[in-house]
Amino acid sequence: RNDADAAAPFMQRLIEDFPTSVHAGAARQYLGLPSVPSAEDLAAQEFERLETIRLQRPEHVEEWLLANASRNAETVVFPSQGCKEDLCEQFFVHPEHIRVIPNPLDIEAIIRQSKENPSLDLPKRTTMFVQVGRFQQEKNHRLLIEACQLLRRQEEDFVVICLGDGPLRAGIQALVDEYGLSEHVLLPGAVANPYPFMAAARAAILTSDFESFALVLVEAMACGAVPVSVDCPVGPREVLNGGDYGMLTP
Repeated sequence: RNDADAAAPFMQRLIEDFPTSVHAGAARQYLGLPSVPSAEDLAAQEFERLETIRLQRPEHVEEWLLANASRNAETVVFPSQGCKEDLCEQFFVHPEHIRVIPNPLDIEAIIRQSKENPSLDLPKRTTMFVQVGRFQQEKNHRLLIEACQLLRRQEEDFVVICLGDGPLRAGIQALVDEYGLSEHVLLPGAVANPYPFMAAARAAILTSDFESFALVLVEAMACGAVPVSVDCPVGPREVLNGGDYGMLTP
């Protein structure tokens, strides 16, 4: 009972974060129905210890359940080839059971929305960059702020607009203030339509620790912004075709 009580919060989080995989796995195991779990936010860093997971280690319950759901599924859908390779290597799922389906986008709608007026006044700087993403650990906004600090030593006429919200936003704002970058890095929060900002930007920046697909880079290209991304696992390299469609940096 103690193990079950300890595991309950993690199982609840799994159901909330990965409802498709959990429900599909349950449907197959208990009802005998075909299942197609879909995983959109997975990368190797999250599952390095999958083969050592046991139920007596409740902090790993969600990974254990997801691994078993993937193994038992008839088909597992991932948005990138890198995610597929991770699943094969980490979970020993046969590649024939995995389908890679990139995240779809309505490019015409994005272009149309990019021509609308931005919801905020754009800063009057010669060079504008944009970053779009939730303020959470894996997005690594700190790296972006540190890069801006280095850039300011060589160039003053630039601004980076970071669109999004999240639990780490206040901390990143404090870092911006600490570095004296308040005129160069703006954190206006989330906006309903980020595409006019992308269209007005010289480049869209991504500094994540990992991305399963990096949809924002495709959106940036549709808006005419140059995508500039760290070469993190696994999405950016695939989306940018190894750097053919944008800039990859270590």
